[in-house]
Amino acid sequence: MNKVRSGILVFVVIFTMAFAFSSCSKNEVYLNDNWVLTSFTVDGETSSADLTDLNTPRFFCDDTLNVIFYIYGKMHSGKAQPTGDRTFRISYQDTDECMLAEITNEELIITPEDSDSFEMRFRLTDERTLIPTSDLEEVEGIEASFVTLDPLTVSFTNNTQEQWVYSEYYRIEKLDGGIWCLLPPDRPVTVRDIAHEIGPNMSSTLSYDLTPYGDLEDGEYRIACGTDTVCYAYFTIE
Repeated sequence: MNKVRSGILVFVVIFTMAFAFSSCSKNEVYLNDNWVLTSFTVDGETSSADLTDLNTPRFFCDDTLNVIFYIYGKMHSGKAQPTGDRTFRISYQDTDECMLAEITNEELIITPEDSDSFEMRFRLTDERTLIPTSDLEEVEGIEASFVTLDPLTVSFTNNTQEQWVYSEYYRIEKLDGGIWCLLPPDRPVTVRDIAHEIGPNMSSTLSYDLTPYGDLEDGEYRIACGTDTVCYAYFTIE
């Protein structure tokens, strides 16, 4: 697939997810179910989804029609509004563009609101889908270490000679078959959009909320603290 088509797909994917979840309604069977991309059609050409690919979208909906979805290992959010019987209009948080979503026979179909340039199809899955991911760039000179599990607390040590500023954003990953995978939450994750500071050669701790992830299975985990550059802290559940 050429760069233009790939760009279109990325754009489509983002809106797709958001929309899919908005469609959930409190009394519908689709509430909080997981949708998995099965195929996409662009300019009349249909391709199957590679569920082992990090770029394949995953999304989730809560009972207030808030949507969260992952693409390229990052979380995005949106809002859905019912427009009819199992049809929805989904708006993405950072743009005026909207998508249309329709649920038919346990299949979700997403199309642009103003064109027929592409179509994406999703199916229901009853399993939590792990998303293969790659290591993010780590913050130089900052050491992160696991302290406690309940609540999940991480200690940060600034081994540089400069003030370090960091946020409360995070994501949870699980080691699966020797590959680190992004762990989708069961409901939207809420964090405070504030900054913290640690002086040179100083340490500090920060606690993170694991409740959006439900009951975690036994295994090896890590928390990626930050956004584009992160600090990893590793922990085990057994």
